[in-house]
Amino acid sequence: MYWHLLFKLAHLVTALAAINIGLSPSGYNVCANQSFMGTCGQYMTYGSYAIGVCGALCLLHFVLKLMKCGGCCCKAQGPCSCGAKKL
Repeated sequence: MYWHLLFKLAHLVTALAAINIGLSPSGYNVCANQSFMGTCGQYMTYGSYAIGVCGALCLLHFVLKLMKCGGCCCKAQGPCSCGAKKL
């Protein structure tokens, strides 16, 4: 049960980081905001490590899903028919 919660949290953090990176070319970057850097600037290195770990967990979850079901979950023919348990 804890793995399921951990993977959900990792997906949330990775999605927020991806949105921030995607919006940065348009000039909107939360992490480069001066007020944010003033209050949380010293923790940015730890935050970068946490985002990297969450990205690795998301990749692990993706690979586990593919291996668990033999790739049949990736087909567009509906739900997984191999009887594997959900992660």
